Amino acid sequence: MSLFLTIVQIGFTGLITVALTGCHGKPEAGPAHIHSTEARQPKPGAPVRLISDPLITTEANQLTQFNILLDVKASKGTLKLELLGADKLDLQNTPRLQTIDLGASQRISLPISLTAAENGRYYLNIYAIFDNGEAISARNIALIIQVGADNAAVGDDQPETSRRKIVPGERIISLPAQETISNQ
Repeated sequence: MSLFLTIVQIGFTGLITVALTGCHGKPEAGPAHIHSTEARQPKPGAPVRLISDPLITTEANQLTQFNILLDVKASKGTLKLELLGADKLDLQNTPRLQTIDLGASQRISLPISLTAAENGRYYLNIYAIFDNGEAISARNIALIIQVGADNAAVGDDQPETSRRKIVPGERIISLPAQETISNQ
């Protein structure tokens, strides 16, 4: 029994010695302040950014022509643009796949012509793939194509019976709900 107590005492003494030595070690230097001239790194993906307005308004069965302005922050490489529209959007005289050789950072004007068969909100996706010879990166840019009136903003998509006028100052939004109470 005394051998066991001696081992425990030696172990406890060693543990306290290590703990106290660790507390009185060399003080750590504070964090080094690194002054960098580099700008913050952008999000991962192709170095392509939409500059023009992402909302395009048009009318049904009307040919709409517009230019999309893209900013490319790359010194060299190849940019492939693939246009993918909703089923009810029809691209007219606009190639779905375009390849652009980049020489320096530049802005690209992309002419687009399209028609839509019905009123509604559709999306035209521009899938950009950038290859600089060392790595390939990609980014998806979505344009909103609003054909006709924006019914979601007006509230015409709801039947008259489910809408009610809000009293000035009322801050409650009524939502349809059902509750089932069980004794379990």
